Amino acid sequence: MLARPIKLGLINRGLLGSTIRQQRIGKKMIDRKRLFKFCVIGGSGLGIHTGILYLLTDKAGLYYMYSAIIAGVIAAIYNYLGNHYWTFKDRNHGSHFTGGSKFVILQAAYYGYYYGFLYVLTSIIGLWYILSSILLVIVGFFLKYLISTMWIWKHKD
Repeated sequence: MLARPIKLGLINRGLLGSTIRQQRIGKKMIDRKRLFKFCVIGGSGLGIHTGILYLLTDKAGLYYMYSAIIAGVIAAIYNYLGNHYWTFKDRNHGSHFTGGSKFVILQAAYYGYYYGFLYVLTSIIGLWYILSSILLVIVGFFLKYLISTMWIWKHKD
């Protein structure tokens, strides 16, 4: 049972000081079925990304950072389409222009983090490039889920 909100100034505060709106948003964000679908798309996208990264680097002899860029673009397209048509299909609000534009902005920010740390972990610290890549994707996964739920495929009330 939720604690009864206490009025403090202009903001109603409930248990642990979270606002009523935050509690409602938090409940919407943790949709287990949607999270499962996002994990399936993300996990298979990770497999695609890692496979392409490995093939281009180890088999084709391309520098790992260039391979990561190509793999990232292909995996991002797969992830967008999979999440648009399956994970968030009930939240599709029309054109790909709006959702796709937001997704590109998210991916640009994410890949800024990803490529920077990929270089640091691999070239400076000395981790195997595949391990570095997998660790960075896993770390970014949760933030990308929250942003996808709250911004890209936001529920229209």
